[in-house]
Amino acid sequence: MEEEIEEPHILDYPKCYQRAVEDQQLALVEYGLEIVEEDPYEALKLYREAEHLYEEVGYLPGIAIDLSIAIVKSMAKEDMQSAIDLLELIEVEYYRLEVANDLLAHVLLDEQKNSLKEMVLKLRESPNCESRSYLISASELTFDQDS
Repeated sequence: MEEEIEEPHILDYPKCYQRAVEDQQLALVEYGLEIVEEDPYEALKLYREAEHLYEEVGYLPGIAIDLSIAIVKSMAKEDMQSAIDLLELIEVEYYRLEVANDLLAHVLLDEQKNSLKEMVLKLRESPNCESRSYLISASELTFDQDS
């Protein structure tokens, strides 16, 4: 006696819903990348919305790392302290280290330099960054006397 195989439904609601949420998440990130240079604050809102959908999807689109980097770099043009505060947005430590190095080259205030240098030192000690080459030398990581 043969077992009857049930035909799949043409509309599999959970899969369709999952796909719709994935598409929405991707659209948010892609649009964020389009506007980040003109409005990094709006791009940050879009990134946060995509992050919120993470709970339903279980991951962020691969290009979300590009958006997080672009947000921090664009934010630095307007408000360096906000950019420094947003470095944690960059989830991949290696890229966070690269961006922190970039910011360090442009920061003017000693307090911000010291904060970035501290972060760079911590990131350099991370096992996720140990095999990478670094953009600044150890001599550049000496702290200013005023701090």
